[in-house]
Amino acid sequence: MKFFYLVAGGLAAYRLALLITKEDGPFRLFLKLRKLPPENSPAREGLSCEWCVSVWVSAVVATYLWWLGAFPGREWPIQWLALSAIAVICNQQWTQQSK
Repeated sequence: MKFFYLVAGGLAAYRLALLITKEDGPFRLFLKLRKLPPENSPAREGLSCEWCVSVWVSAVVATYLWWLGAFPGREWPIQWLALSAIAVICNQQWTQQSK
């Protein structure tokens, strides 16, 4: 069952990171979020980077899975990084890179 949560959590982290970084979202919420920081600021660049956002989204997903009891709390850092790694792998596999 842990493997299921790992895969499902990684896919959820990928989808959420994709929503935040690339899509407008409902009521253009994510687009507005990306435009909040000032031009050329690290925060603005970070909100457009799927890899960067996947780190923080994975922390939220790992916390949720821990809250559900999918794994013990002492495994939280490993789960967090593993979920982010799965999101990055999905990004590399399914997102076309511009050349």
